Amino acid sequence: MKNANLALILVILCFFLFAFSSTKADPDLWGHLKFGQDIFSSLSVPRYDTYSYSSFGAPWINHEWLSELILYIIFKLAKSLGLVIFKLFSALSIASFIYISLSKNTKSVYLKLILMILCFSILWSGFAIRPQIFTFLLFTLLIFLLDRFENTADTRWIYCLPAIFLLWPNLHGGFITGVGFLLLYDVFKICERKFTPAPIGISVGSPQLVRGFPHGLIGITLLSLLATLVNPYGIGFYSFTIRAITMPRPLITEWQMVPLGLEYVNYFALCAIAALGFLFSKRRRSYFEASAILIAVYFSFIHKRHIVLLVILVLMYIPKYIDSFSGKWLARAENRYSQRVFIPIFAALSLYFLLAAFYSGNRLFTLVIPSQFPVNAVTFIKQNNISGNIFSNFNWAQMCIGELSPGSKVFIDGRYETVYSDSLIQGYCDVVFGKKDYKDFLAGFPETDIMFLQKGEVLAESLSKDSEWAKVYSSTVAQIFLKNNRHNKTALLNFKNHRLNYPAEKGAYIF
Repeated sequence: MKNANLALILVILCFFLFAFSSTKADPDLWGHLKFGQDIFSSLSVPRYDTYSYSSFGAPWINHEWLSELILYIIFKLAKSLGLVIFKLFSALSIASFIYISLSKNTKSVYLKLILMILCFSILWSGFAIRPQIFTFLLFTLLIFLLDRFENTADTRWIYCLPAIFLLWPNLHGGFITGVGFLLLYDVFKICERKFTPAPIGISVGSPQLVRGFPHGLIGITLLSLLATLVNPYGIGFYSFTIRAITMPRPLITEWQMVPLGLEYVNYFALCAIAALGFLFSKRRRSYFEASAILIAVYFSFIHKRHIVLLVILVLMYIPKYIDSFSGKWLARAENRYSQRVFIPIFAALSLYFLLAAFYSGNRLFTLVIPSQFPVNAVTFIKQNNISGNIFSNFNWAQMCIGELSPGSKVFIDGRYETVYSDSLIQGYCDVVFGKKDYKDFLAGFPETDIMFLQKGEVLAESLSKDSEWAKVYSSTVAQIFLKNNRHNKTALLNFKNHRLNYPAEKGAYIF
């Protein structure tokens, strides 16, 4: 089956290229690059906010500063293409670790093909160009190293863990996931050592028992924990991160619960596969692996953004259990069909995915879609030299930061709890969802000059009837209102005299 396995790798690579080479701009991409640019220019991590007017000067805990610096340097050197290549490299690295683990746990070509395609079909939707990529990559590496360590009892596999945890807190706040995973592993190893009796005929110092609780694990764990303190915020970063995980985020879709519907059928299929693997396994089950997956199922269900972490865990741990009860009949099925069947089918699939990747248009670039982002509205603001304090749609705020600062500041943006207070976030939510009168709320922020809203929003409809605000721009996507104040005097006069420039509508463009 060697040729069939080579053909399988080709199919997986072609499907990978098809799934991951198409990239759409994330709402926070403008902000990440702008923050990275400012860090690069100043050679320092900003400690206070300078991009908003509602919280100007407030402490800013930027847990993604190193990621943003890296993304900016990549963009500076290779533009949009460089960002996509970085994304592909990261995803391919994760896929490689998963495939190596799969190959060690099953020889079934069928099983590897099904699981890898299921893996990619879920991963690609959560794999935008953003700092979270580093958490996905380092989490995969952590699982891979601990798994090799578990199976070989060779401490050298985990020597690099302190280095991983030195970088991780500065790349993304998801480092807390890695800390929790490592501590969970340690707890189960301690319990295994304490409560598992030594088999008859095996001495206390034998390799079999060393594997139960290897020397050096606690020391490496302590070094890893100490390494996480090397960040701009010290030990206080832990309390911030735990608070950030538990707080509600009604404005951010990926922090919502997984809905029961066909849209997430592959997620529920993955959960079913994990359950079947543990229930019908003929090999000894690992309580640690079962606990880790159950925790991941819980968090991925209540917060969609954690689905990728569940995929990585399931693909690294579950195949060996599935293979234990299905390996024989899968082998019989594969032996029944010769390479004359496998290779032509895999070749056809590879060709299909390859052609689909290259002929679906705009591959290997980051696209900005006008139906999702107010591309023309931002152009209108720039062309007419309009500036000021902007109360915008939440998903457009970092686009405003990237495109319109320093002349304009935003009310609130995707940095969320890293800058803004709970009361400010709640007040903003109440206003945009129509639960609070916008006049009462904005009375506390009289410096607001511009309302930049999505067409059809409740707030936009209300402002259309308010004489204090003038609607100077409207499209199928966005509406712009200027406040009747001294700051907007010139722009409002130009509007009244029909001297504002309105750019022609344009389609999707490369970031």
